[in-house]
Amino acid sequence: MHAYIHLWCTLFQEVFYTYTFDEISECTPGMKNLTLIVGRSEQSPGYLFHTPEAEQIVQLISDYRDLLTRRTRRKTLREMTQVAVDYHEEEEEEEEELPGRAANGRTSR
Repeated sequence: MHAYIHLWCTLFQEVFYTYTFDEISECTPGMKNLTLIVGRSEQSPGYLFHTPEAEQIVQLISDYRDLLTRRTRRKTLREMTQVAVDYHEEEEEEEEELPGRAANGRTSR
């Protein structure tokens, strides 16, 4: 699942650009402006927004990115746990199928 931030063009009343939250490398508030840098290269686009709510917007973006990171980590941990459970169950099934093995794991004569 991807979450996006949309930059809205008020002049044309449409979305100007869309970025994932992962693409935002820097988001910094000023006294009455907000700087948003996308990407990590020198050629990366930067945006300057004039708004008195810069600190609140940066805080919202930061909180949302943290939430997405926690969800991703939780999902990854859940998937890793499921893989481990599946692997353990497959090993048990293979042990049961081996000929000459008793229930206690010793070979029968």
